[in-house]
Amino acid sequence: MISNRDQVTQMILSAKVRKGLKWADVAAAVGQSKEWTTAACLGQMTFDKGEAEIVGELFDLPDEAVAWLQIAPYRLLKTVSEAASARQK
Repeated sequence: MISNRDQVTQMILSAKVRKGLKWADVAAAVGQSKEWTTAACLGQMTFDKGEAEIVGELFDLPDEAVAWLQIAPYRLLKTVSEAASARQK
């Protein structure tokens, strides 16, 4: 069972090294820029379902990890929540 997005990031990095993948190749498969794709793979952005499935195939990720790729990063959720709270004051 995967308990957080950081575990998925570690799975991606491990597979990247093991398979000799380059971020540019992953980006081309996903259809996004290398910078955006790298950030998403490292947990700073969210993939849509199709993108997440492509990443899952490239890195041999289990379905649970693919689902985690589609969840907004916690830091982003926390920032949005804090901003909403500040506006209410």
